[in-house]
Amino acid sequence: MRYLRASLAFSGLLVACSSGLAELAAKKTGSLSQPLASRSSLEPTLEQQCGDGRALASWLTRNPYLQQLTDTSVIVALSAPSAEGLSVEVTTPAGQHVLTASVGSDSPASPDGMATLTASLEGLSPDTTYCYAIPGVTARAGFVTAPAPGVNAPVRFIAFGDSGDGNGDQERVFEQMQTVPFQLVLHLGDLAYESGGASEIDTYFFRVYAPILKSFPAYPVAGNHDYATDDAKPFRQAFVLPTNGYQERWYSFDRGAVHFVGLDTEQISTKQADWLEQDLKANRLPWTIVFGHRPPYSSGEHGGNGDFVQYFVPILERYHVDLVLSGHEHDYERFWPMAGVVYVVSGGGGRGTRPVGSGASTAFSEAVLHFLYGEVQGSRLTLHAIDGVGREFDQAVVEHS
Repeated sequence: MRYLRASLAFSGLLVACSSGLAELAAKKTGSLSQPLASRSSLEPTLEQQCGDGRALASWLTRNPYLQQLTDTSVIVALSAPSAEGLSVEVTTPAGQHVLTASVGSDSPASPDGMATLTASLEGLSPDTTYCYAIPGVTARAGFVTAPAPGVNAPVRFIAFGDSGDGNGDQERVFEQMQTVPFQLVLHLGDLAYESGGASEIDTYFFRVYAPILKSFPAYPVAGNHDYATDDAKPFRQAFVLPTNGYQERWYSFDRGAVHFVGLDTEQISTKQADWLEQDLKANRLPWTIVFGHRPPYSSGEHGGNGDFVQYFVPILERYHVDLVLSGHEHDYERFWPMAGVVYVVSGGGGRGTRPVGSGASTAFSEAVLHFLYGEVQGSRLTLHAIDGVGREFDQAVVEHS
């Protein structure tokens, strides 16, 4: 049996950003029912053990970033004119050689002549720290493989949406993200304003989040702004996402005891709904978290998405999904469980805020810049909402008996 506990409270700050007025601090905070999120990060430790992964080549427009990290493998991706002569060297923190992987092309070159290049690092040991570098191109950086399947280890993630236009507020929210001990990143769409072009993705996503992307895998879904350029082709070229869905538009992956499902809310159809049904039917893990861009329910400017409700919600309820995360609305809104499913809107990644109301099913809403930090351990999922000045302002707990 699942249930939700939440608490909220009061204080605030209004600041200006490039896209208008934005709330950087929540006006409502309060007596939270669970301990506040831990403020410790693995990033400084990895830099001490391996290095900062800084660029050594002037032509590198997109520093290496991790994709699809598992207990025994990870994909290292980067943007470069050619894969010729490039390799990834993997060592232990002490410098002992582990493996050398060749770099190949994952996608054709974009109009600026840069292509997404990848190297697959395989045969690694679970829950182990490794260092990697591209000789002559980057200094060493570090990552930690996932625990082996079946190991009862916590799963920790951050989630946020509607972030990408490079303003100071985006940087402030990102500073707070780096204070929590996450292992992976979920992006809820609208990575790069205004139109999701290749240069915008480089500038407003990869350049901003480079300090964490080199060590922690990112799993984004495309938003309406990302679709504004060539049917989201630059988005799909930039990322190396799981291919168990359709053209990297929707997909799923597992981490520990959690099954994550990324949906494409710009392409809602029977085809995607049928895939979702089969994916959830095959899942055997105890926890399921679904994420997409447009929310099924919202008291914000756009309102809920009827197609999401029609095509996806019955399936989510039928397979007892625990949590659904969405962006699109530039606010925060958490709903009381509906048929056992908890819905949270988190579109406060940095692109300003907009007014948000509340409805009969709203547990709490606030127009504030923020991100989510989630922890799944044993029979409990705890979601922490943290604003742009670092205050935890809302919290939800879902438990399995």
